Amino acid sequence: MRRIHWRYSRPVGCLLCVCLLLALAWLIRLVSGPPPAGAETQIRRAERRCLRPPGELAEIYDEGSYYPYAVTKRDGELYTYFLTPQGLEGDDRKHCTGAYRWRDSAGDQAWGCSIGPFYQFELTGGSTTQVQWMYVLVKNSDPAVTAGRLTIETGLGAGEEAHTRTWTARAERRDPDYLSFRLELRGGRDSSRELFSALYNGVGSKETTAMAEAVFYDADGNEAGRLQFDMLTHEEERSEENGA
Repeated sequence: MRRIHWRYSRPVGCLLCVCLLLALAWLIRLVSGPPPAGAETQIRRAERRCLRPPGELAEIYDEGSYYPYAVTKRDGELYTYFLTPQGLEGDDRKHCTGAYRWRDSAGDQAWGCSIGPFYQFELTGGSTTQVQWMYVLVKNSDPAVTAGRLTIETGLGAGEEAHTRTWTARAERRDPDYLSFRLELRGGRDSSRELFSALYNGVGSKETTAMAEAVFYDADGNEAGRLQFDMLTHEEERSEENGA
């Protein structure tokens, strides 16, 4: 009887230890979350979590600010994510602890997506200036189009208190499905910063406007098309959609 007990007690004990280690590993992962991984791996996890269709990774905008942004595309639609890198330098910058849904052209903005902001501080003449920039991705799959110009007329408030500003940018074709326009704000008064914030967030108050026009050009510089669109969803419209 002792031999039989000895024969089975060791395997059972080993099995219990393995089960205990697996339970401990599961508990650690539950508390600390998934381990860091490459950007594409994190994007695939975000797609499943957000019920987004798997897309082709088009590019990653990593410009030194804390959050890089990733762009994927599928069936002519654009999907964007912001990434959380494990650290700010070296290999830690290449590994991400997560990817999170930003915007998509399938439901948020039919014309494309805006991503950002990115920012840095510049020291000039003893004073510090904050520089912010963002990208406006405008869908266009016409193979004849090689470049484009974007003009955005923005406004805040009404009457004598109104503040208006025009933003312009040019872009060369880098992707077959969209053009990427870079907008920049250096310093600026509070109203300009509020307008810039509305542009990259895609949301503004009822007194905020942002009407855009993209003009597309072929290789000879001839106009090959135009697209006009409103860049903002207004806060009251979002409340109505949510049933508030």
